[in-house]
Amino acid sequence: KIFCSSHEWNKVSVLSSDSSTDQCPVTDQCPVKVTRTYVQYVLPKIKKSLKLFIGLTCIILAICAFVIIPKVGKDIILESPEYSYLYYPFLVFIWITIIPFYAALFEGWKISNEINKDNSFSKKNMDSLNRIRRYALSECFLYFVGALILLYFNLLHLSILIIILFVIFIAMCISVFTAVLAHLVQKAYDLKNENDLT
Repeated sequence: KIFCSSHEWNKVSVLSSDSSTDQCPVTDQCPVKVTRTYVQYVLPKIKKSLKLFIGLTCIILAICAFVIIPKVGKDIILESPEYSYLYYPFLVFIWITIIPFYAALFEGWKISNEINKDNSFSKKNMDSLNRIRRYALSECFLYFVGALILLYFNLLHLSILIIILFVIFIAMCISVFTAVLAHLVQKAYDLKNENDLT
């Protein structure tokens, strides 16, 4: 537990090789309990949790795209045969739109590796976050184009429109969130470089 609040973190010496507890360099009344447990146990657990989440997301996404959605599409065709010509174009569109998702998950996997190295504020993570932002924006573009195509053929029903708007909203939120994170990581990375030079 850290009690230091009256000085900058970059002035605190952490993970001393000689002891597991360091003293605040600003004042003796502000003890900072630092242990190597953070690197040895906490970071690997964070990495494991992130990779577990990414792995489960990949599996769930694959099941939805290649099992559940095709089955639902076939059920719709059985009930409404007039829409049978849309089955394969719809599947191809879904399979195309999952490519940015998997690309973003791959970038998340790379970020988890950097976190495990205690290198959270790095240029690699900043670049990965920026790439995730672009993938999210590409997802918005794909679904927007899909909505325009459905509207042109007078197939944009209310339920489909709600789903498309929901996906676009989630993708926009991810884009904004990763843009903010990338900005913060860049600021921390620049500050770290300045401290290394002084």
